[in-house]
Amino acid sequence: MVGGADLAAAVRAHGLIDEYRIYVHPVLLGRGRPLFQPSDSTTRLHLAETRAFGNGVVLLRTSAPGFDRCEFGVVLPNTSLQRCWLL
Repeated sequence: MVGGADLAAAVRAHGLIDEYRIYVHPVLLGRGRPLFQPSDSTTRLHLAETRAFGNGVVLLRTSAPGFDRCEFGVVLPNTSLQRCWLL
């Protein structure tokens, strides 16, 4: 799923994000919108991959605990559902 801060906050609030792919651009801005809205909860992430591109952009791919990967999506956490959900 690709979207902005509002969409990410709504999906994150329900614990439905299995992976974050954050692209860091080597540019400093004087202002802007935060990627994540303020929250009282903490989500520990596991760094799964980094990749540096020739233009200076760096990909940080992280995974959230509690999700089992499947071929086309994710198995929702804390469920006994054995089907893959496309998110």
